Parts: sequence; structure tokens; C-alpha cells
Amino acid sequence: MKKLQSIFRAMANRRRMEIVRMLLARKEMSVGAIARVLKLSLPAISRHLYALTQADFLESRQEGLTIFYRIANNPDTRVRTILKLLA
Repeated sequence: MKKLQSIFRAMANRRRMEIVRMLLARKEMSVGAIARVLKLSLPAISRHLYALTQADFLESRQEGLTIFYRIANNPDTRVRTILKLLA
């Protein structure tokens, strides 16, 4: 039940849905690039990315000081269903 709550919480925000759609189209983006496109501060973007990561929508990798996000390779079945709807 807790996992389902985090999924609903993650998708209940318009900006988070925009982030997911952007990453579905572009495959991978840095935190800074996402912030520039959405015209949001780095702390705001970081909170959104954290929520999406906790809900299994995204995964990240670090290259030097830059963190890149992409859609999770093996998301939860419920998350996979939502991703198909957003694509």
C-alpha cells in the first residue's frame, strides 16, 4: 500500500508528469538541463526527482558532479502501466 501511495503522490503533480514525459522523449537529462527546460530552481527540481525516484519512475547515474536521470529500466508493474499512458 505504501508503494502505491508513493506512485500516486509522484503523479499527482503536473511538473513531475512533465519530467517523466520529457525523459520518455529524450532518454536521459541532467538535473540542470531539466531545471532549465522547466524554468524551476535546482532545489525544486531535486525534490521532484526524489519523489519520482522513490516511486520507481526514475533512476540516476553520476558523472563527476553532474547527475543524470532516466526512466527506470525495470519499473514496478503499476509504474510501467502509467508510463505507457504517458508515452
